Amino acid sequence: MRRRWVTVTSLVAVFAAASVAYTWPLPVELRSVYVYQVFPTVLGYADSYLTSWMLAWGVHALWTQPLSVFDANIFHPIRGALAFSEHMLGAAVTIAPVDVVWRDPVLDHNVLLLMSYVLTGVGTALLLLEVGTSMPAAVVGGALATFGPFRLFYLGHVHLMAHHWMPFTWLFLLRLLRTGRWGAGVGFALCLLLQATTAVYHAYYFGLAVAVFLALHLACGLPAARGAYLRALLLCACVAVALIPTFLPYRELATRFGLARSQYDVLWFSAVGDNFLGAFLAPLRWLHDRFTVGADPPMGAIGWGNGLLVLAAVAIGMGRGRGGRRPAVFYLGLALVMGLVSLGPLMRMHPGFVAAVPGPYALLRVVPGWDALRAPARASISSFLAFAVLAGLGAESLLSLGGRARVRVAVLALLAGVVVFDCWRRPLFVWRPPISAGARAAHEWVATHARGVPVVELPFGHPEYEGEYMVLSSRHWNPLLNGRSGFDPAGPYLRALLATFPSPDSLGLLHDVGVGVAIVHDDLSLVPVCPQASTQWSPYVAYVPIDSKTCVLRLLGAPAPPPVPPDRPIPMATVRLTGSDGASAAAAADGDLATHWTQEVVGGVEGWLQIDLPEARVVRRMRLRFGPHFGDYLRQYRLDASADGTEWTTAVPTRLGEPPLRSLARDREDLVVDISVPPTSTAHLRLVRPKETTETPYGVFAAWHHWGVHEIALYEAAGS
Repeated sequence: MRRRWVTVTSLVAVFAAASVAYTWPLPVELRSVYVYQVFPTVLGYADSYLTSWMLAWGVHALWTQPLSVFDANIFHPIRGALAFSEHMLGAAVTIAPVDVVWRDPVLDHNVLLLMSYVLTGVGTALLLLEVGTSMPAAVVGGALATFGPFRLFYLGHVHLMAHHWMPFTWLFLLRLLRTGRWGAGVGFALCLLLQATTAVYHAYYFGLAVAVFLALHLACGLPAARGAYLRALLLCACVAVALIPTFLPYRELATRFGLARSQYDVLWFSAVGDNFLGAFLAPLRWLHDRFTVGADPPMGAIGWGNGLLVLAAVAIGMGRGRGGRRPAVFYLGLALVMGLVSLGPLMRMHPGFVAAVPGPYALLRVVPGWDALRAPARASISSFLAFAVLAGLGAESLLSLGGRARVRVAVLALLAGVVVFDCWRRPLFVWRPPISAGARAAHEWVATHARGVPVVELPFGHPEYEGEYMVLSSRHWNPLLNGRSGFDPAGPYLRALLATFPSPDSLGLLHDVGVGVAIVHDDLSLVPVCPQASTQWSPYVAYVPIDSKTCVLRLLGAPAPPPVPPDRPIPMATVRLTGSDGASAAAAADGDLATHWTQEVVGGVEGWLQIDLPEARVVRRMRLRFGPHFGDYLRQYRLDASADGTEWTTAVPTRLGEPPLRSLARDREDLVVDISVPPTSTAHLRLVRPKETTETPYGVFAAWHHWGVHEIALYEAAGS
């Protein structure tokens, strides 16, 4: 036991020192910078803000509201909004002591990043020692696992970098299979659970890697204690059950908001053969991109040294007493299977729309939730880790050939050269978040004077700002109308409406959904707002100055909307409804809110719901009821009318559809939107979803896969 602790502490010290040197200058600026492989795009640093917020929210929610962790403070008044992105709860548990003391999301992000470097190296080295290698070979494998070029691809996505529990999971699983001891089994289950709750992608792809690990271990005839496989499967089942509460919110939001991934997304975010073999297929380009400052990121994530050591592991093996070639064959099989999965449903050697062959990825769609995954390339993390373990086995094979001291020293020098060559990196790009003192002061004011009051921050809807707002909201955790994630449930409409703030319509919506505070950044806006706020908008707004560029506005009410003439419903019993595909849409007016009509959204083709009345009526209003399905609402619509059902004229021109946020704040099971119609005498109406054009506002068709309605009602003037 004493020797084991000496080994562990020595490895931690070595990899901690190496991680500090490798990520420099990050260790001395943990609270003020993010680091990237190359200059980040707007979405790149927005993702860093997002993961920082996830970690901070996870710690806060686990401590204050553990039974409603997914009810995050973004996208007010939507509940369960954490499920629009990764939850990262396993990572939040890991960095909780840091967050509790400093409450700094940027610090949380960077501590997790550094931790991933240290633990990935230590875990891989311990796994190799468990397999039977010497310490030098274990350090070589650990170094290639944690500092190898493949991890640079994910440097801007800390939830993917945080795969440090993977080698520990394999370590304890290997020990469980060899000894059958429950202590090793508990370690395996705990590490698997922590990894699966760090990212949903890890839950699926690494969960698959564990299943492949077990199958290959049995197929390769590696040593296993009696009953060990059964115990491993039992523990896997226990982890799966423990994960159910983290999957249910995703399922609910997918149902309510119509969330799905297109096949185009899956193809675009699949790995290609060049990601694995680029160093060998295009060596000169790989060398240039690998070592030239300012060059594009290299395609090949397996370096020449790693490839050489993999060949040594397979060709030489570790000797009969340690399994010969079987360990190498086992990890090679694991690397190849997960590599093939990462290539997606259509496996390609090069990027773009090139020749492809079907891959095993499509077979896995039988797994619940598999279709919600967008990026098969992330399955390659397990593959590259297995290749690093193979490199450690190859290092041990070479060391076993050197009987004499001089030969062994030469082999050690060669291995050191392999590590330096393969792990060398260009200077990291350091980005300092431009969070102004006024922005920080505004959120401190909210924390002191408006605790718990829903907030909107303006300008609204810009990716480069939304992440900053989310990070700053950690000072108070008030509900926030803003938000950023892989899905944007109401973004196009809110961006357009709040660009007119403080118009009566914008104040009316904010009032109806309960927003009581607006933080305004004039330095980020095209039209300054704060200078007029103190004099022109009473009694609806109370002005609180922060500095010359930032102010806080207390929203006290909204102008009364124009009076609406009384109307009455038009009987719908004899109305005929059809979709643009010619199929009946009777479910949209059958009087049953539990049924609904839906239609697939095809961006380049119009779709519509046609309403044929038995006689002409003067229609003044249309009411759409969506039940609990927020995702059914029309992001963009047009209303056409016809007297004979043949010649159509536009009654309501193309406009952005209002999301059912007002009714969501009252009753999330009966969402309602009203469409005002200029008094129109007609017997035929078409509610049209226009096709996507170059003039379509940004984001309207993003992740919009279907639209529909549970119940539709028409209204005419009360005196008709």
